[in-house]
Amino acid sequence: MIIFRYLREQDLVTRVAWLNTPSLVNNMSIQGEITLQGTQQWYERVSKIPNRYDVVLEEGGELMAMGGLTNYVEETRSIESYLFVNPQAQSKGLGTLILHQMVGIALSKLSCDNVFAYVMPSNTPSMRVYRKVGFQVVDNSAQQLFPISKENRDVLRVTALSYNTQAVPSSTLQEVENLVL
Repeated sequence: MIIFRYLREQDLVTRVAWLNTPSLVNNMSIQGEITLQGTQQWYERVSKIPNRYDVVLEEGGELMAMGGLTNYVEETRSIESYLFVNPQAQSKGLGTLILHQMVGIALSKLSCDNVFAYVMPSNTPSMRVYRKVGFQVVDNSAQQLFPISKENRDVLRVTALSYNTQAVPSSTLQEVENLVL
């Protein structure tokens, strides 16, 4: 069974290990070494932010992917997304699955009009995942919506109209124990 759930404090050791993997850190906006202590402080801080959802995808008790919906902007009903996949389990559809679930929640349960992502154009696997779920490259003016610098990133957006609800086979979705907000 695949479990889609909230990030827990015990997941942080794995998160730190993944984020210190060169193939991941080289494609993210994170600066400097990622430590467990710093990640624990981050977790305590972000756990209190309303309209923020940090989630994981777990299969057979093993963490397979992590992602989140962050930086909600009420005026535009927009939210930012991020994701990364276990470096040992990439190219198996897990990124598509977690992103598909997150976008579904953002559009339906959170009533967002826009879900944004900021991806390095050279990060072909991530670009492929985002496009498969229905994200499209948009004007860089959307970069102004969120406080974190996204230099050298393409701005991608998905809306209810562009969301590919068929990005993940229904047989796979039936295996997922869904997150309840």
